[in-house]
Amino acid sequence: MAVKEVPAIFWKKKTRYYLELTHEEKRYLLEIMIWFRNKVLSEGGPTEDINEVILKLAK
Repeated sequence: MAVKEVPAIFWKKKTRYYLELTHEEKRYLLEIMIWFRNKVLSEGGPTEDINEVILKLAK
């Protein structure tokens, strides 16, 4: 069995962070994200990424 040396770039994993929120914190964060989305939308900016976060929070 041969061992291949793989460049370090292939070994690096993305770091993920998870937040544990109470119901009140989650509701407050959702309200802020909706407000921010509306602000970006009124300025004509893209909201796709914000929409993804809102959908994840709404689950």
